[in-house]
Amino acid sequence: MKCQLPRIERLRVLLNTECNLKCLYCHKEGQYSLRERIKFDELKGLLRILMEYGVDEVKFSGGEPLLHPRISELIDYTKNELRADKVSVTTNGVLLRDKVKRFEAMGLDELSISIDTLNYDTFEKLNCGDKTLLDNAFAGISEASESNIPKVNLNVTLTSLNINEVPRLIDYSKKLNLPIRLISFIDVGKKTSYLQTSLKDLIINLESSAEYRTGEPLKDNKAYTDYLIKGHKVTFVNGVCPDCEECGRSYALRLTTDGKLKPCLISEKGEIDILTPYRKGDMKEVHHNIEKAVALKKYGLIVFADIPERFNVNKYFLPPEDPK
Repeated sequence: MKCQLPRIERLRVLLNTECNLKCLYCHKEGQYSLRERIKFDELKGLLRILMEYGVDEVKFSGGEPLLHPRISELIDYTKNELRADKVSVTTNGVLLRDKVKRFEAMGLDELSISIDTLNYDTFEKLNCGDKTLLDNAFAGISEASESNIPKVNLNVTLTSLNINEVPRLIDYSKKLNLPIRLISFIDVGKKTSYLQTSLKDLIINLESSAEYRTGEPLKDNKAYTDYLIKGHKVTFVNGVCPDCEECGRSYALRLTTDGKLKPCLISEKGEIDILTPYRKGDMKEVHHNIEKAVALKKYGLIVFADIPERFNVNKYFLPPEDPK
């Protein structure tokens, strides 16, 4: 009996690899090798086909997606022509201020903004940007908080350099009335193990102050836990990957900058090319490859990618060494 493949519920689209920051923890969405960038019309064509698989949410990411010159047009196309239920963008906020009104007009449903610190010195160390860029991010966050975009979130990647700033970040997000997500740092072999900390370390820090104690979770599952801290929603996100056999139940499938479907966030293993057959006009092969990518995600990368052992980040999924 032929297995019934599930629909693609969430699609994450990598628009570029360029970024205006050089965050020490960046895992580049697992896209480490140099690649061509898909042409704009080709991207629109692939999105149209992928929507046939019942995509509910399309998230545009990068790199820094706001560096893409036609990001507003993509939001408009996906939301208003392809009729995606939810269109979201994740950004570092540096270029956001002047784009908020445009995104709002295009019908953007969700905006996730990374802000790891309120301190200029920490920003220079962790995000490798000068204070002008941090000021720009603050301005973008402020503009977004006052917009009519239905959902605006703040994301904090938790590291040894900013763990002590979490109380201030919680207060900052509460002042702006924006939910905040604290995300575990994932060391993917970039010689950044000194940044490693844990949600357990954070909870210990918070519990030392009666003001910031986590209390009983509002919602708890493998991926994240919601707490109410000082009357404000704070989400702790477990950044550690499950093994491949558990990953695909609800996590997004990703489309790379060169038209491949990517089952794994931090690895280039198992990517499936859908752009090449699309360029040849071979729609049968396009659909075959999409179904293959869904199977890799849904039923476990290890089973289908000829990897003999269960998930082992240190053995199978390290990025290539940084060039000297």
